[in-house]
Amino acid sequence: MINAFKNIGYSILKKDGYFEADNLIEKRKMLLFHQSLIPFEKKDKNGNKILNGRAICLNFDLDKKEIEFKLSEKELIEDHREYFFAFRLAAPKDKKKFLSTNNVTTFYSSVFKESVEYHIDKKKKKKSEKWFSENLSDEYQDFMKEIFTLFYAKSDKNVFLDYKHLIEDQRNIFLAIKEEYPKKKIDELYNRFINKKFFDSDSKNISCLPSIFIITFNGKLIFHYKSGRYANDYINLCYYDLLKRFSVEKGIENKKCHICKKENKVIQDLPLSMKFYGTTNSLNFEQLSSSNAYKSFAVCEDCLFKILTGMKYIENKFSEYLFGLNAYLIPIESNENSFNPELYKGITKILESKTKYKNEIEQIKHTLQRSNRKNLNFNLMFFFHPAGSQQFDILKLISNIEMNTLIPKLEMFDDMTKIYKLDEIGNGTNFLTLNNLRYYLFPSLLSHKNPDPKVYSKDLVNFLESFLTDNKINYFSLIQKFLAIFKKRLNQNKLDKLSAFKMNLFITIFFKLKLIKQGGSMDTGKSISEVLKKEYQEFFDVHSDVYSNDAYKQGLFLLGTVISKIKFAQKEKTSNFLKKLNFEGIPIRRIPSLINQVRDYEEIYRKKVFQEKGIWGNIMDRLQGIEKSGMKPDEVVFYILTGISFEDYLGMKFSLEKKLNQNNEGEKK
Repeated sequence: MINAFKNIGYSILKKDGYFEADNLIEKRKMLLFHQSLIPFEKKDKNGNKILNGRAICLNFDLDKKEIEFKLSEKELIEDHREYFFAFRLAAPKDKKKFLSTNNVTTFYSSVFKESVEYHIDKKKKKKSEKWFSENLSDEYQDFMKEIFTLFYAKSDKNVFLDYKHLIEDQRNIFLAIKEEYPKKKIDELYNRFINKKFFDSDSKNISCLPSIFIITFNGKLIFHYKSGRYANDYINLCYYDLLKRFSVEKGIENKKCHICKKENKVIQDLPLSMKFYGTTNSLNFEQLSSSNAYKSFAVCEDCLFKILTGMKYIENKFSEYLFGLNAYLIPIESNENSFNPELYKGITKILESKTKYKNEIEQIKHTLQRSNRKNLNFNLMFFFHPAGSQQFDILKLISNIEMNTLIPKLEMFDDMTKIYKLDEIGNGTNFLTLNNLRYYLFPSLLSHKNPDPKVYSKDLVNFLESFLTDNKINYFSLIQKFLAIFKKRLNQNKLDKLSAFKMNLFITIFFKLKLIKQGGSMDTGKSISEVLKKEYQEFFDVHSDVYSNDAYKQGLFLLGTVISKIKFAQKEKTSNFLKKLNFEGIPIRRIPSLINQVRDYEEIYRKKVFQEKGIWGNIMDRLQGIEKSGMKPDEVVFYILTGISFEDYLGMKFSLEKKLNQNNEGEKK
């Protein structure tokens, strides 16, 4: 895992020319660039860019002694990442020192005051004194102090951006807000000011504000103010805080790095956000004090920089919302020079697909050809983590996913879609995909009003892991999950009529992939009659892994086809025969009673129900003795539902063929 991050980080830095660069400041800036925030444009509920996609800028005019909130010159897009050079706000107790960040409130009171304090503090401490003296000038500290002295004021021991220096029209807005809310804290007053100024709103809410906020001096960023006079100091300050301080303040000499295996200075307490790494060492990292952490997992500075670069890249580029859960895709490359981001983005696109996989598979193969890669034999892993977690604690790690075995699996989904022309039937969304299957087996807004990922997420990723890594999937568990969701969706009138039919197709695919564990009832029954309707017999033949030589499953399926016809005849009723079924499961002893009930309803609707030739002979022949079988109540319901759903499918297929024939006739005329 850690080696995967290191290899990715190495590949990225090598591409940047980091290892060949001679200029120390440029090298540090390269490292910082990969720790910086990627700018993005927020949009309102109507899809319009907020503030035309610009950042909010706080400008200090040192000539006029004025401050002004305005919009940035450049848009918040990834191409301008180096321009904004923004960093995420650190832990609450850390000193605020970034002049471009994701939190505007640091500008109201903290940033210049704490920049000076940070500088003074580090020059006093034994471990950091030498580095700061050699890399940061007092001139930068004096400049921060100058801004703080000129533009900030004190009140009741609090420091705040002095609104008296706001340009006139903005000062008037602020004073009106201050008069209306005399007892509110300065942060809230400025938040209200920004909402009033930029959104003409009286809100104090800042969630609608842009993703990044910047400080300029006389209209220029710190890198360009006075011809870049303070640029190197600011880069060194950020470099120390985000990267260097760990080896300076927490480094231990002459210890072996567990990554590169070389004896070097290693870091006592690693600053990794993704807390899921491990080693073969018998010591448990998380139970050790930070001062002894290196005994379990030691990393030198060079390896750390590569790891942090790789981690941040994964966080920025391969953060996914997969199957409704937060996930990261992590490529595993044996050759650290062969990392291809485009290739892996194609993989996540496949797994997210809601249509055929064909186009995405062809795109991956095309990418392989362009990168001179000859085969699909490469690995990747996913790890899932809780939403909003400050540290990316692992929910589930799925490793050793081999693309050369995954692609044929997905092609089987496409083949089954093609056999039944699912992409042409209904509303054009009847594809067989993992994304589709997720909504049949696990809670979503289609089945639950407020589905809680904490309840079902582990189960979902366990299922996904089984499919991706060839672990066995419990047959009865699949059916139980399906019925639980089917019932919920039926009650909410959000049912997919073909869901049971398609679930049967999924199960057939899993049988062919040898992923099914516990393949059915021990007693399968016997039959002597031949099914006369060819569509039914063809279905049994295609899905022989499920239905071959299993008279009971066939009989329940055929019973379901009759129920489907009754349901169709009852279409004007709000409570049809389908809703009378017990989705908690039908015990096998109740099947004779159910058969009688179906026959009674068929008699009631005999003028509207078309009876297939020999259907009742087939049903009775196949269900004879089922009361003595070991079939589970859930199975009984599932195979009845499959028959109902298949009959619905035939109706949709007939409608499609009729429409195509009419169109052909129209063209001939």
